[in-house]
Amino acid sequence: MVAFKTLRALNASYASVVSRINGSPGKPVANPTPCAWQIPESVLAQHSSETAPEDVDVLIIGSGITACSIAYHLLRGARNTSKRGQLPRVAILEARELCSGATGRNGGHLKETPYQEWGALVKKFGRAAADEVVRFRMAHLQQLLGIAESEGIKEIADARLVETTDVYCEPEAWTDAKQKLRAWLEAFPDEKGKWKIWEGAEVKTNFSLSTAVGVITGPAGALSSYRLITSLYAKLLEEFPTLSIDCNTPIETLQGTPLDQWRRPIDPVKPYSCFTYKGSSREIRATHVVHATNGYVSRLLPGFKGKIIPMRGQMTCQSLLPSTTALPGGENRSWSFIWKKGFDYMTVTPEGHYMLGGGWARGTNDGLDAVANCRDDENAVVETAYLSGLLTAMFPGLVRGVQLDAAWTGVLGYSVDSVPWVGEVPEKAAGGRRRGTGKEWVCAGYSGEGMVNAWGCGSALASMLRNELYGEKEVVGLPSVMLVTEKRLKKATLEMMAEDYI
Repeated sequence: MVAFKTLRALNASYASVVSRINGSPGKPVANPTPCAWQIPESVLAQHSSETAPEDVDVLIIGSGITACSIAYHLLRGARNTSKRGQLPRVAILEARELCSGATGRNGGHLKETPYQEWGALVKKFGRAAADEVVRFRMAHLQQLLGIAESEGIKEIADARLVETTDVYCEPEAWTDAKQKLRAWLEAFPDEKGKWKIWEGAEVKTNFSLSTAVGVITGPAGALSSYRLITSLYAKLLEEFPTLSIDCNTPIETLQGTPLDQWRRPIDPVKPYSCFTYKGSSREIRATHVVHATNGYVSRLLPGFKGKIIPMRGQMTCQSLLPSTTALPGGENRSWSFIWKKGFDYMTVTPEGHYMLGGGWARGTNDGLDAVANCRDDENAVVETAYLSGLLTAMFPGLVRGVQLDAAWTGVLGYSVDSVPWVGEVPEKAAGGRRRGTGKEWVCAGYSGEGMVNAWGCGSALASMLRNELYGEKEVVGLPSVMLVTEKRLKKATLEMMAEDYI
């Protein structure tokens, strides 16, 4: 009887998840949970263009790191090639405040864990493609730290190189991690001097971890993604009069151009009509539309339902009580606590705040309640409680207590085949919208790893747009497995995600 009730409960939970996945994520909800990264808010948080554009070359939906990268590379690239003449007119529309989505609500981690991912990528895509994906992700560390340095916003964003510390407390997970690291280093011998295995007494001596069985250290970065991206937007607005940004401007509908009596597009040059409401109804016409909304992408692109799935993640900002000693490494060390199922992650700000997130696998219904859940106006109570006690459990005797300064949630976009989706959207996946000479594009699905995917994906999409706008053949620079194709859309299923995460 107990087994039957358990099975029935599992079936009900699964059915509920599938129903949410097959539904629309809707527009971002109003009044999301207050996020520590966004206090104080950017001066651009509520930005609106002085003269709202009526027609543009490129309309970008979303204002996180993806949208910023696309605008940055598209406009800078166009300006730096004199033969192109007039700069493209680019409009960015944000449903809430600037950079108020996943980018502005994350853990402050700039980290690729290549040894954990490489083997699965090899099985799924083959050795060459797996190597390409891992190198692409790893390159983001120097790319983003370099951008912060070259743009003069390193201090504003607290962008810094750190030593990341992967902590394992379960012998089975530790054995698996060591095997994966050794296999990956054999394939990437140039990385051997950057990663190190610690076990036995040296774990407690060097990291004050009495409950861990082993640690792996390697290179990573930490920063305030919110301040990095909002600072870049400020620079772009100052440099490019052809760029407009409008916050608190959710899209109500997106339509393709109608056909005339001979079934020809009435307006092939500006085929898309975007209708928004901000005090009054407004229409923007565009040649190209870019969907950079990550977990929300299937709202306007129905063909991506079940391909990019929203997932709600929990974050906290904690302070150690005065009687507690600071953790070893301070702001120059980041942490991941990795379990057989799930992981938790933490960066430490220069002010001494512990930005700790995760807890998914400890959540209600074994984490299923977070799947296809876009309610970032609510905290996940179970995950918050777990995270609030994690540091005292991991560092007994050292951490005597913490103060929970803030807790918030954010919506991530998980790709069912584990890699992002970048490129032209097939007409069917866009709900059959007529496009004329324009196109719809997507750049989303980072599976919780946006900081080591989104900047490069946005740069690649900007290259695609420049090729369309100027008839050039610029090298895109993107792993081929990330490209959107009709074949990939047909092949990608929820079962693929279940194999990776459940």
